[in-house]
Amino acid sequence: MSWKPVAEKLARYLPEVRKPLRRLGLGERLAWTAIVLILYTLMGHTMLYGVPQASRLAGQSPLIMSIIFAQRMGTLTTLG
Repeated sequence: MSWKPVAEKLARYLPEVRKPLRRLGLGERLAWTAIVLILYTLMGHTMLYGVPQASRLAGQSPLIMSIIFAQRMGTLTTLG
């Protein structure tokens, strides 16, 4: 038995995403992108309550990970 029939049987049980009902225009896509970027920026500047030692912990985290994920220690972006 080849791998293709086995993969097709397994694919029946996997969840799938439906095709969109309509194609989004460029303006709407740019608007959603702007909303997400603004939310990410706000989350990156919102310090978590109860994390007073966040500045001390920042020295322990690898610098490269903070650069890659564009995050500051103790903010909502590091939470999740």
